[in-house]
Amino acid sequence: MKTQAPRRPDTTKPSARNQSVILLAGQAVSSVGNYIYLVAINVFVLQTTHSAAAVAGLWVMAPLAAITFGTWCGSLTDRWEKRATLLGVECFRALATALIPLASHLSVLYLLLWLINGGRCFFDNAYLAYIMEQVPSEKRKRFNAVSGMLQSGALVLGPAVGAGFLLLGAAKPAIWLDSFSFLVSAVSFLLLPRSTVSARQPQAETAASPATPASAPPSAAPQPFIPVDAIPMPRTWRGRLLALPRTLAADWRQAGGFLRQNRLYACVYSLFWLIMSLAAAGDAQEVVFTQDALHLPSSAYSALVCAAGIGYTAGGVTATVLARRLPTRWMMAVGAPLSLAAYLGYACSRSFPEAAACLILLGGFFSICGAGFSTYQQSALPAHLVGRVQNLLGSGQQVLNAACTVAGGLIADRIGVRLMMQSASLIALAAAVTLAIVALWPAHRRTLAVGDDVAPFV
Repeated sequence: MKTQAPRRPDTTKPSARNQSVILLAGQAVSSVGNYIYLVAINVFVLQTTHSAAAVAGLWVMAPLAAITFGTWCGSLTDRWEKRATLLGVECFRALATALIPLASHLSVLYLLLWLINGGRCFFDNAYLAYIMEQVPSEKRKRFNAVSGMLQSGALVLGPAVGAGFLLLGAAKPAIWLDSFSFLVSAVSFLLLPRSTVSARQPQAETAASPATPASAPPSAAPQPFIPVDAIPMPRTWRGRLLALPRTLAADWRQAGGFLRQNRLYACVYSLFWLIMSLAAAGDAQEVVFTQDALHLPSSAYSALVCAAGIGYTAGGVTATVLARRLPTRWMMAVGAPLSLAAYLGYACSRSFPEAAACLILLGGFFSICGAGFSTYQQSALPAHLVGRVQNLLGSGQQVLNAACTVAGGLIADRIGVRLMMQSASLIALAAAVTLAIVALWPAHRRTLAVGDDVAPFV
């Protein structure tokens, strides 16, 4: 009988530290490209069509794609290998973005934008699951803080680079630069290992999730979730299409079962996205607020955006420093109310310095809250159910975003933009205080401490 030679260690696989660096570097390049594109695409469409309505149509594509793709794409990303999904989506988005300047009709351009934003739905689900697999749980908080810092830096750098291209009259090269950033992101995934998360996880793996000790109260940790076997996908494309409704229904029931057994996660997620949706309603009116309430020129809006970006970057740096000092629950409990208090101050401001100072505080505190929420989300969700749970929650999130944005616009027309933003910020502040109470509730301490790796102050 032949003896099998011992397997040599895989020296080509990057270390956990290098994996995080590669992930963050690829994300940073892609984020800068996204913000360059955000500036360039609006100018490109305006130069091409000379229509404000056509520019407004750009902002419809993202929520439309999220509603169209977001209710079912997670069922596929849960079953696909994550690295291959991320690589394929980035290559597709690079190609579709490169075709935008070549689009001969506005309908073709809208179609490309709809597909690009649909690809982002696939990317977000697969990326969250991939991070949960590749980044150790005790390192995720610092990873999320650095990730938020890089994205905030891109918020400042990207528009500045895009504006530089536009000053040279080069909107098309700016869009192609964004396409190149997607390719850089795709190359970064080539340097990383393949995913091993399967759509069907063994029952034993659920024990890895935080379990409740016999002596602990029942609410101290979520009940272990017993997954339902996913319906196997037929091998032929015709069979897959016919089985798709049955598969989606089973996946939604499975996600619903997880949320019923993990009501703390459903509560924290709902409160966080209620805050985000109300903030989005205010963001949609910020240009009007700058001109009608603050009586500032339109150029001041970009300066206020940069002020918020500086705040987000400073908050990301602070969250990175405090990652091993501040528990996750305190990051949410402190960051959420203080950021919304700053937003209320912004809605009540009367001058540019007041507004800029409030936005800097808003960005700083919300970066800390966002890092805490991301860490909790990655600890609470089973990696093999990420897409399916996001299917269920994401659809409601998009409807809430659209409803708050439309309602904000209608209310602003009736009662004025300042009063609308003050009302939205007050409701969001109440939700943030509720989130802080939930996060600091003694019975939830054990659950929210998963993956903290908190060291005491010295």
